[in-house]
Amino acid sequence: MKKRLLILTALLPALLLANDSISKIEVGTLADSQVLERAMADTLLVVGDSLQKPYILDDMPLVRVQQDTLIEALLKEKIYGRCELVEMDGFRVQIFSSNRQQTAKEEALTLEKKMTEVLSTAVYVAYIAPFWKVRLGNFRTYEEANAFKAQLITQYPELQGDTYVVRDKVQVRK
Repeated sequence: MKKRLLILTALLPALLLANDSISKIEVGTLADSQVLERAMADTLLVVGDSLQKPYILDDMPLVRVQQDTLIEALLKEKIYGRCELVEMDGFRVQIFSSNRQQTAKEEALTLEKKMTEVLSTAVYVAYIAPFWKVRLGNFRTYEEANAFKAQLITQYPELQGDTYVVRDKVQVRK
């Protein structure tokens, strides 16, 4: 119980700083869902001064917070020290672009939500008149972006026709 309180206490400042960024909080036990165990594979917990994979007990209550990447960045900064991000010319992988007034915004936001749930890469939605666009990643080189694009198309073949590597301003670690 003390360990769980320690974990939640360690997360609280970051959650308060970015409370607008939290998209979903689930509370339950592992018995409630078999899917949660698979979801734990990509979850990190703050224990003391380090990020650790959680251990799972059958009767352990589970609190899973699905959050903006800003919260994770704040936690890593707190643990590992300040890591400066620099904006530079780079590349992203564009997976959606549409100017249909009736549906483009909704389609872009739905695709953003789906990609955020399944990928660990940054997802960006932008309105560059008259187009709504969804772009992934922060790549320094065209080769990195193209390799990511190839991997993405293998996982999601339905995106093949709309997926391109594009130049963009990206944020990378200094």
